[in-house]
Amino acid sequence: MKALTLLVLPAVLACTTALAAPVSVPVNAPGLAVIRVAQEAEIAGKGTVNAVDPGAHKINLTHEPIAALGWPTMRMTFQASNDIDLKALKAGTQVDFVLAKKGSGYEIKSITPAAK
Repeated sequence: MKALTLLVLPAVLACTTALAAPVSVPVNAPGLAVIRVAQEAEIAGKGTVNAVDPGAHKINLTHEPIAALGWPTMRMTFQASNDIDLKALKAGTQVDFVLAKKGSGYEIKSITPAAK
């Protein structure tokens, strides 16, 4: 029994040490590329304006799915870039927009009425 314990103990210790060791993911791991692109790139979307708050410079819209971010259709409020004239947007207007990462969220960098 003592001999069996001496043989098994090193294997158990090796496994627990391996489990406790930090795991490093290569910077070029395939799944990370999608996340990195979504965080750094400008992302196009389509949606319908629900409300505009010029004072806070925000737009509430219902957007179609945005595959680059893994987002389904949702109603969301976005901060708009300061150079966008929100007075031109009205509730019910279908729009094309571009999002860019800003802080922990996304900001609308451009928004135009959708082509009919």
